[in-house]
Amino acid sequence: MNAKGIRLERALSKKVHLSGIPILIDAYFLRLKGLGQVDLCVLQSEGLVLFECKSSGFISSRQIKRLKYSAFFLSTFFKARVDLKVFFGRDEEYFDIECI
Repeated sequence: MNAKGIRLERALSKKVHLSGIPILIDAYFLRLKGLGQVDLCVLQSEGLVLFECKSSGFISSRQIKRLKYSAFFLSTFFKARVDLKVFFGRDEEYFDIECI
């Protein structure tokens, strides 16, 4: 991840982690299962919310697919609803990805 991406993720994590209980999900574990890495995750009363931080204005369909697989896996593991959101730092906007 580039320096801009690290700064974006750090700034977003300060906001996101105040909205619930932060959950750390090991990227290595997800990769072993062929799933997408999760940048940020928080447990809220409605369920889990996964965040993908993009410093660019683009996310590939392949990456979305891997993230959806991660969301499905985590929903099964935690027995909870999972929402997947992408945050584009350039526009400072969230976009929901239909998920589980």
